[in-house]
Amino acid sequence: MPARKVALRTICRWPWTRIDKLQIADAMGIARFAVMGASGGGPHALACAALLGDRVVGAVCLAGLAPSTESFDWFAGMASDWGLRAAVAGRGARERYEASAQFDESSFTPADWAALDGAWSSLGADAGRAAAAGPDGLIDDDLAFVAPWGFDVTQIAAPVLIVQGGADRVVPPAHADWLLRSCRGSELWLRPDDGHISVLDACPVDMGLAARPRRNMMRKLIYSMGVSLDGFIAGPDGAIDWSAPDEELHRFHNQQTLDVGAHLLGRRRRRLYEDMLPWETADEDPSAAEPVLEFAHIWQSLPKIVFSKTLGKVEGNARLASDGVAEEVARLKEQPGKDLAIGGAGLASAAIALGLVDEFRLFVSPVVLGGGTPYFPAADERIALELVETQTFGSRVVYLRYRRVAGAPFGAPGPNGRTPSPPA
Repeated sequence: MPARKVALRTICRWPWTRIDKLQIADAMGIARFAVMGASGGGPHALACAALLGDRVVGAVCLAGLAPSTESFDWFAGMASDWGLRAAVAGRGARERYEASAQFDESSFTPADWAALDGAWSSLGADAGRAAAAGPDGLIDDDLAFVAPWGFDVTQIAAPVLIVQGGADRVVPPAHADWLLRSCRGSELWLRPDDGHISVLDACPVDMGLAARPRRNMMRKLIYSMGVSLDGFIAGPDGAIDWSAPDEELHRFHNQQTLDVGAHLLGRRRRRLYEDMLPWETADEDPSAAEPVLEFAHIWQSLPKIVFSKTLGKVEGNARLASDGVAEEVARLKEQPGKDLAIGGAGLASAAIALGLVDEFRLFVSPVVLGGGTPYFPAADERIALELVETQTFGSRVVYLRYRRVAGAPFGAPGPNGRTPSPPA
């Protein structure tokens, strides 16, 4: 595996926008290939996928950083982030930090240390030799990680497999989550007990999966709603005032909506389409807060599909569904683009019953309603879910993001905690 990482660094020279004309692949007679990068090599793998077009059939980013961004707390969860923080201030600051820097042993988990004593001892030896040669390479890496990368990960067309250790203290799981949301056609293999080094045990499986045709690269359908502690999205009288977001949560909603390529709206139990119509003109209010204006612009430009048997026409960037929810979702999932969102309790219930919803996002407010419209419909069968993200906001709202386990790709842990083998 270290040899593959060196190859990626040769192909993706600094800056990452410059490619070495595929000389290595061409010299070896390789027309199309998969790429994989671990840790600092992860961004290089993504660069290849973004810049080499259809020559790349798949990419693996294993314990890799996300681009430096303000859309999430980029440093949160790092056991030792001082080197990267110094890099933000420039080369001089990074060099001054390096003059007295000491490795923080808490950056590695017990599983990491065991891996360095065992199967990955050669990696530790390689790191020792690199350190003896001087810090220039490490400094260059950190400066590049915190600077603009020179390519847009959202433009990656090749399938991307993101592999992440849940206990990683060097590159925290939030980076993998950002990449999962930003790279279309990406999927996450979360290994809950792995750290930054022990996750490398996934390498042999990773490359085989990246190089083979992917059967499940469709857009995800996401069901996201505010919900009470006892599981209702609206009270007995239909009231939803308890779920009104503050500025922090509003900005979070704005970003999530920006990451969506189309929104499916229902009208059976709650007339969600009508509820959202005021956003078509909300930007005309000069007194509106900045997050409100921002959401209005995002919502107005977002394509919307409205499911109704009584409406004759719809307004704004919307169209009436021409078919049933199963047919519409199947058609939309096959099309390229960002993920899909679905709203309206009745429509979402139908999609859940048909097994169409891939992710469930709940914004749990600290309130008990005692009844009303439930987030989940009554079901005859259990739905196995995996928690992939949580966040608590200042308003005490707790964000919970789950994905379906059934059919989860690339050995995602099942409900019994075991990891099934990849398909043959």
